[in-house]
Amino acid sequence: VPLIISVMAVPVSISGLGEVKSRPDMATISTGVVSEAVSAKDALAKNNAAMAAVIAALKNAGIGEDDIQTSGFSVSPKYPAYPAPQRVVGYTVSNQVTAHVKTLKNLGPILDTLVQSGSNQISGITSTSAATTMVAALRRSRDQVRGQMARRPFTAGAGAAGKADRSAAADVF
Repeated sequence: VPLIISVMAVPVSISGLGEVKSRPDMATISTGVVSEAVSAKDALAKNNAAMAAVIAALKNAGIGEDDIQTSGFSVSPKYPAYPAPQRVVGYTVSNQVTAHVKTLKNLGPILDTLVQSGSNQISGITSTSAATTMVAALRRSRDQVRGQMARRPFTAGAGAAGKADRSAAADVF
């Protein structure tokens, strides 16, 4: 009696988890200026002048232009406290920037400089490390490649067409 053996393909799944710990060596600061005046035009002019000084202070402290980004801007009417009749009595302009401090030891002096230059809002300081930032960038790249490969199926033995699809996924890097 012949012996018949049947082999079925079984999918194998492998997963892993990694953790990166490092001492912070960079910081992100959210800072800005809030200005008030009777007219929106005057509040905006005051705010623009104060923000120019804050941005100049950041640049003079060694923070590059690419590391300073506007993160919030608003112009709002100002009303008197209740029970006074509700009418516009002025305007408030708020302008916030996010600055990336690449040398953590400079953080204290930069904060002092910001306050001296006219910043009246420092709403968040987040510390991170270059190693953690690099790992996050690598993960984003990996996820982009996976997404490309999912949209561009590669079939073994597909010849030139299969190679084109695989290289398109690698183009994300």
